[in-house]
Amino acid sequence: RGSNCWNRRSVTTKSLPSPCFLTRRTVARAGVRFVKMHGLGNDFVVIDRRFQTFDPRPADIREMADRHTGIGFDQLLILDAPSRQGDVGFGIFNADGQAAEQCGNGLRCVARLFFETSAKRRRDLVLESPAGLIPARVLEDGRVAVDMGEPDFDPRSLPFAASFTFT
Repeated sequence: RGSNCWNRRSVTTKSLPSPCFLTRRTVARAGVRFVKMHGLGNDFVVIDRRFQTFDPRPADIREMADRHTGIGFDQLLILDAPSRQGDVGFGIFNADGQAAEQCGNGLRCVARLFFETSAKRRRDLVLESPAGLIPARVLEDGRVAVDMGEPDFDPRSLPFAASFTFT
């Protein structure tokens, strides 16, 4: 992937202090323009629906995500016009075609792409994710910090069915 990269800079999040790399390249496939991005080992295809029509079915997403016959990605991020007080809205879809609620590395990619392509180039952003409004900041050196809130490690808070009782 390295030879096709548009840029490579360190990116971090508030809850993930270790560095990761963000790469970006823009291409078109079947008439749909997209950006391929990478953050901390996750790769994403980002499609900006603010400037083109794109309404994929789950089968379309699975086909695109296939690393042998498609573009290949962990998640598809679809940018939309904000519906509330955010700067940009976006949806998240896993490679199996199902919608997801949150992805920290995806948040950073969305913030970085919006910053790089926005005419205003504001560093403090509000992203409208399926999980709600997420503050993000693009730092001077290109790293991106997002505030995903405090993690909840209580097993009872996870959507998980178990046959035993926690004490």
